[in-house]
Amino acid sequence: MRWLFTGFLASLIAFSLFMSWRFSGAIGQGGAPVIYWVTDPNPARIEQIALFKSWLKKRGYQDIDLRLDVNNQGAQKTVVQGVTGVAGDCIDAGSTWIRYFYSMGIISPVTNLEKRFGYPDDGLFPCIRSDIFVDGKQIAFPCNLGIAGYLVNADVFKKYGMETPPFLMDFATFERLGKEFVEKANAGRRRETFFAGAISHEAMRRSLGVTHFNETLTRSAINRKEFVDVLNLMFKWTYTDHLVPTAAEMASFSVEQGYGGLQYQLLCKGNFGMVETGRWAMIQMRKMKNPVQWAQVLYPHGGYPNAMATTRAAVLYAGTKNRDAAVHFLAFLRSDDYNMHVVRDSDGIPPNPKFMDTDEFLKPAGKTNEWAMHASSRRIANDYAFPRDISPFALFQKYNRAESLAIQGFMNRLTTAEQAVALIEQGVNDELDRFMRTHPDLRSAFQAAQERQKKIDAAKAAGQKIPLALVDNPFLARYYKDKGLGE
Repeated sequence: MRWLFTGFLASLIAFSLFMSWRFSGAIGQGGAPVIYWVTDPNPARIEQIALFKSWLKKRGYQDIDLRLDVNNQGAQKTVVQGVTGVAGDCIDAGSTWIRYFYSMGIISPVTNLEKRFGYPDDGLFPCIRSDIFVDGKQIAFPCNLGIAGYLVNADVFKKYGMETPPFLMDFATFERLGKEFVEKANAGRRRETFFAGAISHEAMRRSLGVTHFNETLTRSAINRKEFVDVLNLMFKWTYTDHLVPTAAEMASFSVEQGYGGLQYQLLCKGNFGMVETGRWAMIQMRKMKNPVQWAQVLYPHGGYPNAMATTRAAVLYAGTKNRDAAVHFLAFLRSDDYNMHVVRDSDGIPPNPKFMDTDEFLKPAGKTNEWAMHASSRRIANDYAFPRDISPFALFQKYNRAESLAIQGFMNRLTTAEQAVALIEQGVNDELDRFMRTHPDLRSAFQAAQERQKKIDAAKAAGQKIPLALVDNPFLARYYKDKGLGE
């Protein structure tokens, strides 16, 4: 026991010394400052490090020793390490966590990057500005955008004598084409081919103007008949029309899962006509033996077609000891070099929208089977992509789980659609109440938002247009403007 205790103590001392060295502004070979990038173990990261060093040299900057930390990715680790002072210098963060990290003081804003590094404009997608700006301060730098729709295997539709589905489909068109497809594809045999891999209830309810939150993100606004109708339609398409597989049918497929999971394999095999994913799927699809003719279409809609825009961003750890070096890495993410790397690698949508207009994006050499898909990706990103309605007064993961459980319960016939929607509303409001109890520093901002909501509610009750200047919900602000409901 004595030796065990001694060994454990020695390990703790060694770990403490290592962490103290690592986060004290370490210097690498040749005197280069060392910074750590907490990210995923994507093989592309090695190439990105080399590209970063090349960018530094080309612009005459001091060399920086950028090192990967793939063992500490994940929000929970970021929170623990951030509050204890031992997080990496630059940290990957998704849309649903960025503002939470900022509210906890884990990440630091970086302003005037354009002026310092000579970028002509901010060059950022409008659909993710609510993710990366808070009170006019930039708190994150997008590495790429995740904007999805339905990736279509056009060869499968041709096989069954059908045209590729149109880019825009209302609910009735989606159902009509889906029924025709599954009838032709499964004629005379056991059902094993489906129109789509899944249904995006979020895009469907938002197409009817239904979001998680009200205009000021202070209360749930999801308990509406339109969402009830969407859930009932989802059940019909799954269990009555068999346009998409049930959970049991999905589990019955036996194929090797690779990057992107089971759905990519099934799409290429022809078990699905289309699956919900984005441009990043081409990373895996390019490895398939037989090239497929790809297309992309938008989710079915009830009057307002839309797609969700999310970002994988890099944020600056507030406790970094090599701030200037880390800021250089964030600036690199704005560079032509990095954006073109995302374009060539097909790793989602590049951070700067102008790079979607290049031939390398729209018509990659030797990949004519992808051209239609890339053109549609650009169209979705420019015209139909909206941020998720994420409240600064709630933790997304909490109420999102409540929503998933409620929908799962409904699809298993444990509740009615009305009960499921009420449970989702309760989950959102419970999380708002919990979050405000544990974050007293946000109460003044929350109360101010509630006062704005009273003015919005009064305008709606009087039949007046909604004052858009009071609307914090980014989706509703655009929806009201496009529908002529706001001013």
